[in-house]
Amino acid sequence: MGFLKWMIAGLVGALVGAGIWYWTASLNEATYNWMACLVGITTGFAVRLATEEADRGIKPGLVAIFIALPLLIYTKHEIALMTAANDPEIENFLDAAFDGSMDEESMICTVADEIALERMDAGIPIEWPEEMTYEDASWEEDYPADIWAEAKKKWQSLSDEEQAKRVRANEKKVRAVLVDQEREIGSRQIQGTFSPWDIVWFLFAAIAAFRLPAGPLSDI
Repeated sequence: MGFLKWMIAGLVGALVGAGIWYWTASLNEATYNWMACLVGITTGFAVRLATEEADRGIKPGLVAIFIALPLLIYTKHEIALMTAANDPEIENFLDAAFDGSMDEESMICTVADEIALERMDAGIPIEWPEEMTYEDASWEEDYPADIWAEAKKKWQSLSDEEQAKRVRANEKKVRAVLVDQEREIGSRQIQGTFSPWDIVWFLFAAIAAFRLPAGPLSDI
């Protein structure tokens, strides 16, 4: 029963500390890595409150560390991801990429892709421009002239309703791709936010989480 109490109390304390850290970081769009110590303190203090005087020692201290460290890493990751997602340069890049994928040339590209794929499935050879492939083609100059001419003619033959329907379908596809790109960019930026100082703060947090429930306050 005591172990369960420690786990529940520790989890509540860790969530409180992590919540304060994330909230503070979101207000100022900063990581505030030193606040990792707060998670260790709130976790250790919560486990201490749930521990009888006679039970204080290594066991509740280890429980506090076991709870605090995974949440520290998760919170650090989410804060770094949030900071990267709010980066104006990334937002501008993704907005420009989305807008650039909805113009007429981009829509003709989608038709050209379909024509090229049909030919490849039928075994018809395609003479791509030098160093260009089906996977990399994104602009008019990337496609063979005959494929582009056929795609343009097919696009222009569509009614306004049919074009609008294809644009909406392309919007969904592009948004899904951009979400993946945003995560990939964010992940790369996250790697850059981790530093030796994180080890220091995490170590302090672990010490606080362990020491608070491990013994009397006079020993801390």
